[in-house]
Amino acid sequence: MTNKTKKIKISNFYLFLIFGLIASSGLANENIIKSPDIQNILFIGNSYTGLYDVPDMVQIFSDSADHQIVVDTYLEFGSSLYEISQNIDIRAKINSNKWDYIVLQDAPHRIAYPDNYYSLIPWADAHALRPTLQLFRDMAIENNPETHVVYFMPWAFKDGMLWIQGHTDDFFSMQEKIYTNSIIIGTDLNLKIAPVGWAWYKVLKEPHNNIELFNPDLSHSSLEGSYLTACVFYVTIFKEILNSNYYSSVTPEIAIYLQSIASATVLDDIEFWHLDTTASSFEIFHDDLYQNFPNPFNTETNISFSLEQKEFVSLDIYNILGTKVASLINNEMEEGPHTVHFSADRLTSGVYYYRLKTSEVILIKSMILIK
Repeated sequence: MTNKTKKIKISNFYLFLIFGLIASSGLANENIIKSPDIQNILFIGNSYTGLYDVPDMVQIFSDSADHQIVVDTYLEFGSSLYEISQNIDIRAKINSNKWDYIVLQDAPHRIAYPDNYYSLIPWADAHALRPTLQLFRDMAIENNPETHVVYFMPWAFKDGMLWIQGHTDDFFSMQEKIYTNSIIIGTDLNLKIAPVGWAWYKVLKEPHNNIELFNPDLSHSSLEGSYLTACVFYVTIFKEILNSNYYSSVTPEIAIYLQSIASATVLDDIEFWHLDTTASSFEIFHDDLYQNFPNPFNTETNISFSLEQKEFVSLDIYNILGTKVASLINNEMEEGPHTVHFSADRLTSGVYYYRLKTSEVILIKSMILIK
């Protein structure tokens, strides 16, 4: 049986009454009365979202900041996104409202090892994450082209993959894979990214921190972990610094610190998470960025792109931590195809990203430097 929860809280009593009457009448979603100031948010996932009720924390943050939101959830504990996609009532849930945001959450191993995770983990199923995300994206856009589809970047297991014999990824190396693949999939499928796992990474990287983000099962979140997760979602949705007096049962000192980490993680790299554009999450652009060649490469490679019109262009290189390491173009370019030579002789081996930004779109691809 599907384990679903539903919560609706908005500060205006009369709007709440209107929504309740409409829901009880069974009207189609095109007849829903919606104030332009209200954000409708649907969280789809499992216990990683449901434990300590992350959506409810987001609701309370929003209420305390005078943002009006309607939060709803479709959570099936113990299930993957693929398994949820096979439920007969999931499309009806998506079609039940003209959502402003639909958040998609799955387990960390499916994004860390998208091509072969089921061969790495004995109990994992063989359903790939990318086509499932694409299926949900298409259902969301079919219902409402203006919906922002958000991928919930998860945190890695506390012990990474070290608990499985023969595997060498600890939390940090597994999280770096999650980071890399989240950006690639987010770019390819035009999804916004809520960088929850990267906020966890920053907290756990600090050697003096004694903040326990994990549940004793080493996989799910503690109260503090769920609180940080909710902070990231608030900043992702409203794109503003979180400064709230709502601490749940977290100590004020830790809560304020987690709010600051969430704000910095999202807002310092807002373009990387595809949050800096008002375009529809499924708008099609005609500028294009191609895979560098050769790739992998040893010091020298070429990056090609094409422009639909003459416009101002920036082309930059970033390392895996999101730090800009090179700027290749920062000027107006003519329409048509272009190729730029990139020399990485001063960089170390590893995964890098190249980002093309124009007036219409931001495109990101990864490349591998091997020396």
